[in-house]
Amino acid sequence: GGFCGRPGGGLHSSRTPRGPLRGLGPDHRSRSHRPLVYAGRPMKLIRRLGVLLVVLVAAGAALAYVARFADGPIAMFPGGPFQTGKIVDDPAADLSFAADVREIELQSGVPPSSRTVWFLVEDNEAYVPCSLTMPPRKTWHRDALIHPNAEVRIDGKRYRRRLEKVDDPVLHEKLMEDVAKKYGSGPDSDPDKVWFFHLAPGA
Repeated sequence: GGFCGRPGGGLHSSRTPRGPLRGLGPDHRSRSHRPLVYAGRPMKLIRRLGVLLVVLVAAGAALAYVARFADGPIAMFPGGPFQTGKIVDDPAADLSFAADVREIELQSGVPPSSRTVWFLVEDNEAYVPCSLTMPPRKTWHRDALIHPNAEVRIDGKRYRRRLEKVDDPVLHEKLMEDVAKKYGSGPDSDPDKVWFFHLAPGA
């Protein structure tokens, strides 16, 4: 009952195979589990990338905090007030000698802080541009309207200046052209999103 017998062969189930299944090699069981082995690798990669991202963000935040107390800016991070550099006594010193310099350090505000800015010379007068959108959350350009006294540091020398916002539309357009010529393009091509400050002789 329920089993089939072969003549003189004892009891055998008619459904039990006597040899390996056709089409399946000896490693068919291990193959069936391989997708489970490989399925975990993408998750491991995602976890490692997540850890790396957290480390980079933490390192950036730490560097930004440390830079606030440094002698000037550190790369893209704003820094503290200048502590080193020879102060040039002449408040009207000509800065046109640095026309080919792409970046200078600018200190302004109360309390003073510093940052790296682009540098332009138009008709032998020095200017610095300021994007209103990049990087976000900057405030120095608005502080300059209240506290215009500033210093710039070029090649290790410090020059006292006053920040005077450019409101002349003709001059503003020329300076936008100067940015395009010197830097190729800026973070903002919209003139309404870029301010310029004249580095006027300081006190």
